[in-house]
Amino acid sequence: MEVEGATLQISDFEIYPNPGANHSTIAFEVEAEIEVALALYNAQGKGIQTLSQRSYGPGKHKLELNGKGLAPGNYILKLTKGDTFETKKITIK
Repeated sequence: MEVEGATLQISDFEIYPNPGANHSTIAFEVEAEIEVALALYNAQGKGIQTLSQRSYGPGKHKLELNGKGLAPGNYILKLTKGDTFETKKITIK
């Protein structure tokens, strides 16, 4: 997947369990209130769904990814925080 911009480390961006079946937890941390977007892409880089796009306050946050309805395989989660982003692979069983 090609994504423009700088790739920087985002605090505590985790996915567990990974691989997952029906549910996985996505955890991340922000230092100050900021707009955060979390999107799921297939292995070819096509956007599947936006899981969240809103402002988060400082601290640790968790979201649930419902894997029901997703075909087994590899996906990419993209977490965008302000002008920075990080991607991680997730496998759905």
